[in-house]
Amino acid sequence: MPLFTSMYTQGLVAPVFSVAINRRGEETGGLLALGGLPPVNHSNVFACTPFKMTSTKGPGGVNATFEAPQYKFYSIIVDGLTSRSGNSSIDIPIGSNRPSDDTPYNMHVDTGTTLILLPEKAADSVNDLFDPPAEHNFSTDVYDVDCGAKAPDLSVRIAGQAFHINPLDLIIHASDGSCFSGVDVSYIDKGTLGDVFLRNVVAVFDIGHLEMRFAEREFY
Repeated sequence: MPLFTSMYTQGLVAPVFSVAINRRGEETGGLLALGGLPPVNHSNVFACTPFKMTSTKGPGGVNATFEAPQYKFYSIIVDGLTSRSGNSSIDIPIGSNRPSDDTPYNMHVDTGTTLILLPEKAADSVNDLFDPPAEHNFSTDVYDVDCGAKAPDLSVRIAGQAFHINPLDLIIHASDGSCFSGVDVSYIDKGTLGDVFLRNVVAVFDIGHLEMRFAEREFY
């Protein structure tokens, strides 16, 4: 039995855990709180949304010498994305690869993934908003971006609430001096909210109520 499951079934902690992922360069990589909230400054307003546990198979297959492992994820419905420029804003639908589809989209919430992963049309739309635009590099399968580019003012909408992503998180600096976008293509039927998003919120996994809650972190 996993440690946290054992702890809350014995009544040692409430059936809740939460994370606050820090930006690179901070003193710690982030905080994990079992039974409560991490000690970081955040908004008192939380967006609440149900989660489902979903499974995805890892590498393996017929010719593999081991059985493909199954990975479990917390999966939520995301309403969409919004980009602001001055006094105007545009909504970026992510429901499918059809540009006009505004159907809410199912996404994993995963601290083990760095990027935000979206359907190709949505990923293209976001990366076109960089100035100059980020370009898909098919050899590395990321969107290359000028390290001095201006990142878009981007928010993720969950349960009717918009969560702003700091532009610092949207340009990833590689060890070779190049840069790439924090938004890429998902090649499965669900997207992923990785650390590019999670650095900007406190994410609460409420196992007892089968829901997730998100609050914006104060600027840091």
